Amino acid sequence: MKIILSLALGAILFTGCASKSNGEQNSFRLLESGITYKEDTKKHDLVMLVKKPLGVGYIYNKDLVYSDEEGIYKSYVKHAWDEPLYKQLENMLVLELNKTGMFKSVVSNGSLLKYDLVLESNIYDFYQIIDGNKSKVKVQINLNLLNQKTKNLVDSKTFIIEKELKAITPKEALEAYNQAFAEFINQAVTWLKEQKY
Repeated sequence: MKIILSLALGAILFTGCASKSNGEQNSFRLLESGITYKEDTKKHDLVMLVKKPLGVGYIYNKDLVYSDEEGIYKSYVKHAWDEPLYKQLENMLVLELNKTGMFKSVVSNGSLLKYDLVLESNIYDFYQIIDGNKSKVKVQINLNLLNQKTKNLVDSKTFIIEKELKAITPKEALEAYNQAFAEFINQAVTWLKEQKY
């Protein structure tokens, strides 16, 4: 019994040491980009399906992830996403792309609508990097645009965005994530406008 208690206590202590605690419990989420889209955007009579994003393991849980000076991934103890990143990204892509007015509709996996285009995403990086007294967030997302009828790849692009933090705190990281996400959306919309449907 003593061995089991010792192992359990050791696991708790190890978990506590491996994660960064900073203040009281907070739940974070990505915000809308705030981008205003021009009314002269070319409209296509097409429906786009945004598929469930794929990527690194931590996007499927609520961990707010950072890497330390040795490149070891850890998560904040008292700060987390209020919804897994993959779901937030999927919802925000649908919301933002619908706001552009480029397509007849933009839907997610649960929709019964027949669709013409598929937007696949792969999240390679979405974390905070802490290096001494400096910190930044890194967002790296690949988008694949496919023609549903022909099953052909229309185009593919990887977006890499880094934002420096003013202070090494989870709240500063959230602000940087929102800036990086808005920049990603802006670049992704510009890329989609260049495509020939």
